[in-house]
Amino acid sequence: MTGRFAYLGLSLCLLAAPAAALPHAPADLVRLFSICAGRYSALAEHEALFDGAASDRAGARRDLFVDLVDTVLPDARAGGLSGQRALAWRISAKHAQAVLLLRATFLRDPEAAARARRAADHFFSECQSSVLGG
Repeated sequence: MTGRFAYLGLSLCLLAAPAAALPHAPADLVRLFSICAGRYSALAEHEALFDGAASDRAGARRDLFVDLVDTVLPDARAGGLSGQRALAWRISAKHAQAVLLLRATFLRDPEAAARARRAADHFFSECQSSVLGG
């Protein structure tokens, strides 16, 4: 029963986000939150190379998304989603985002680096606009 109240609280907190940005099914929410946790995990590791405070901020956002996954996952599991699938989404997103961040930072071709930066920023904006309100 506590999980239901947590899920209800999460739903109420997310009402401030744009309605079209958030999926409604628990499995879809777990997918979104897992992907965002992976993206921010990559950012936290990347920023640790350059800026400890930025790394801490990214880590805090990662932790927020992990908490959201933990909140919704029981309902998603009841619908047939496995915890392994949620972890696979997170790992895949972390790897993809890490590649973009590395390319944006270390490519010698400024145009290719800029494209990678725009792509990385776009993926972060999806997470920010869906849950964090931009």
